[in-house]
Amino acid sequence: MTAQMIALCICGHHAGFHDCISEDGSSGLLRFLEQEDNALYSEAERYFLSEIACKQELDRLFHLACDEVAHLPAELKKSTFYMGMLTRLLLSILVDADRWNTACFEYGYDPFETTSEPDWAKLTQTFDTFCDKHFTGTDRLSGIRSAISDACAEKALSSHGIFRLTVPTGGGKTLSSLRYALLHAQLNHQRRIFYIIPFNTILDQNARDIRNALGDYHSVLEHHSNVVLERESDATDFYQEEQDYKRLTERWDSDIILTSMVQFMNALYSGKNTDARRLHRLTNAVLIFDEIQALPKHCKSLFELGIQFLSHFFHCTIVLCTATQPQLAVEAKELMPNVDQLYQNLQRVHFFPEITPLKTCEEASRALSRLVREKRAVLMITNTKAAAWNIFDFARQILEDSGYCRTQTPPGLTDEQIQEMACSAGDNEILCVHLSTLMCPAHRLEMLRWVRIWSAAKKRILCVSTALIEAGINVSFPVVVRSLTGLPSIIQAAGRCNRNMEAERGEVYIWQMTPDDEKLPASLQEIRDGQQISGELMERYAESPDRLGEREAIASYFKEAYKKNKRHFNYPWKGTTLKEVLSGNTDWKEAALLHNTAPWGKMLLHQGFRSAGKEFQVIDQQTRSVIVPYGKGKALMEEMQRALPMKEKIRLLRQIQTYSVNLFEGVYQRLVKENGLRKLDDMEIMVLNEQYYSMDGGVQTKPQEMEFMLL
Repeated sequence: MTAQMIALCICGHHAGFHDCISEDGSSGLLRFLEQEDNALYSEAERYFLSEIACKQELDRLFHLACDEVAHLPAELKKSTFYMGMLTRLLLSILVDADRWNTACFEYGYDPFETTSEPDWAKLTQTFDTFCDKHFTGTDRLSGIRSAISDACAEKALSSHGIFRLTVPTGGGKTLSSLRYALLHAQLNHQRRIFYIIPFNTILDQNARDIRNALGDYHSVLEHHSNVVLERESDATDFYQEEQDYKRLTERWDSDIILTSMVQFMNALYSGKNTDARRLHRLTNAVLIFDEIQALPKHCKSLFELGIQFLSHFFHCTIVLCTATQPQLAVEAKELMPNVDQLYQNLQRVHFFPEITPLKTCEEASRALSRLVREKRAVLMITNTKAAAWNIFDFARQILEDSGYCRTQTPPGLTDEQIQEMACSAGDNEILCVHLSTLMCPAHRLEMLRWVRIWSAAKKRILCVSTALIEAGINVSFPVVVRSLTGLPSIIQAAGRCNRNMEAERGEVYIWQMTPDDEKLPASLQEIRDGQQISGELMERYAESPDRLGEREAIASYFKEAYKKNKRHFNYPWKGTTLKEVLSGNTDWKEAALLHNTAPWGKMLLHQGFRSAGKEFQVIDQQTRSVIVPYGKGKALMEEMQRALPMKEKIRLLRQIQTYSVNLFEGVYQRLVKENGLRKLDDMEIMVLNEQYYSMDGGVQTKPQEMEFMLL
């Protein structure tokens, strides 16, 4: 076993693991090992044995390694999956050491120079000072949030393990979990704290909150696609900053790291060594998973096995945070002492299920317009981009025809300028906002800024969005309308209603659109299933619909949803599953035996590592990124077309990421046919022509009139 683990790592340290057994029964690992020696290898071997370690020393080290494997925990050795994960962990250490040593040689660094350990006690003191200064409210909500934080601090004194933090939306999970992590890492001598989050919109927000709470602590790393590095005094300084950022993200060599679920799962399962390199940094760490209900169903089993591996064998603490706790197959202790009472205390909305009769987009728009006139500010969330746009377009026209004047939202205004506009806005003036992933991140963040400032001034707002707004985004409306979907999404949407208890209760309406007006393709079958289960729960709680927000209803929902989706949990693939291919790989072994093509009798690990690594994806990434002409993005595009040094272009490329939109292939090809895309000079960067980007809707597949774009 020791020999095979070492061979896998050495053979795979450049291009990733080979298959022990492939689908056709062959073995990429054995094929690689059977390659004939060449002169370069013989020369390297002679040098190594004479200058580094002799054969006797290698034998001694190998026998020590065998002894380590022999004394591994029995639970680990009994699991082929865990032994495969342990081998990947060794690969991670080897790849990181190899690449770091090379980088240090190139730049003249000392590879053995160590960074100082984090002073968790000092950071806890900084955090407490921040909380004492900024959270001194005496209102009911402040008291509830304070109690949640105190409970987290008390439970932080336990040893490592797997825990749940079940807190209703708006309960202050981010800072409460940070308090827990700081105290817990200090007590258990853990090296890092990770925040692992499913959506980049929440990553931006949480990173800002954490930096503020820790006094801009120098070792907080954001690792996601929306990160923008600010320009230093000149391009050379920026280039160095870029290199430092690349080094930190490739190594996760920081004390506190905010990253995505995609990056976390890739570290465990992706076939790329750049991803595998980070795995060993997850050991001896506190891992906070926010909005864990958003875990893709096909990754459920692999996620469960991954966190158990890290917790049971590598001194990790796992915290699963959400208001809608899924039923994961892990033994986890709850951090909150009385969750049911907490849900009672944080009830801030009334639910109004109105799923019959079904509504067309036009009917929904008229009803939405009436709510805006009566309640002043309304958010509607739909299941599809098309429905969101159509309802927004109808509703704003109805409001304008009724005599309301729409607020213009030019990009680039300061908070003070927007506040001044809000204060001077008359009762007939309305902020109309549409949000979807067809808008670039910079555009969406700008619109959310307008919403927050307009909301604080208690002015009229119409906001229609896809589900991107419903998890973790800190906005509050007196009324929220949710198109029928799974109960967890409905509850998350309700978290955008009366979020800070501005009123006794907010109002959450649940409408169902006609199939023609909110078309759900086959890829959204999970939403259809969720609609059915939610509809059944609404019938069950017809006499007391507010119970939809309680834990009993949430547990019932997940019980039924898991029955429908159980076949997806192990990542189905090619008649087997990725879980099986990364475990005993029985199906491929049997196929190989049947065809008598199994030269792997002496091997104890049979995983199809390389095949599984190529297949593994957390989300469907079959999209193409294009740069859009929004706000500062236009100026950046013009600047990139100038003759600039490569260092300067690298700086611009990172900045321009927040002005990009990922398009599915069908939309991309339609734009190509319409001549809506062009290449940015000789670079492999596609840019959207200006007339195909709307200030309301984002990317369009038909050119817009310029007058419309300037509204």
